[in-house]
Amino acid sequence: MLNPTECREMAMQYRREANKAGASPRRASLLRNISHSLSALSHQLEMLADDRLEADQPQTRQ
Repeated sequence: MLNPTECREMAMQYRREANKAGASPRRASLLRNISHSLSALSHQLEMLADDRLEADQPQTRQ
């Protein structure tokens, strides 16, 4: 399973590939879309990890 850091690194790689000279507009668009998806996945995995931490915390009554 990928972790948030790996997703961000992969997103940067796809973004760099999309920005390379000679990439067709369609290919560049696809690569940018993949980059955006990986960035979103990274954020969602971070939120999931935070949620797990919160769930493991004892509940306090007020």
